[in-house]
Amino acid sequence: MASNVLSTLRERCQGVRYFSLALDESTDVKDTAQLVIFFRGVTDNLDVVEEFLQLVPLKGTTTGADVLCAVLKCVDEMGLDLAKLPAVTTDGAPAMVGSTKGFASLLTKHCRDLGHQQDIVRFHCIVH
Repeated sequence: MASNVLSTLRERCQGVRYFSLALDESTDVKDTAQLVIFFRGVTDNLDVVEEFLQLVPLKGTTTGADVLCAVLKCVDEMGLDLAKLPAVTTDGAPAMVGSTKGFASLLTKHCRDLGHQQDIVRFHCIVH
């Protein structure tokens, strides 16, 4: 049953024309940082797809590089094409929005290194 749900989630997410990600990092009661990743996409028919993708525990540090690594792993597991990513939404933590080592900056650099030339619009604190 779980593999069917995951397969359906992948199909829904891969079937969009463009998508954005929304991220929020918080600490749970056991002092473990948890990163939540949400997906919002739009199909060619202008249908909106919104899904909760993953809740990722971040062990140790929670730097922009750590968040990027977790997000890229999720993107890879879902089979998403970063060329279809025009926007990300994050909380206001320096690890998310820092101008050089923040997640959003590192993601933009990563996409450029892959040859994607789209500008990634960054939204701040809309998740809350």
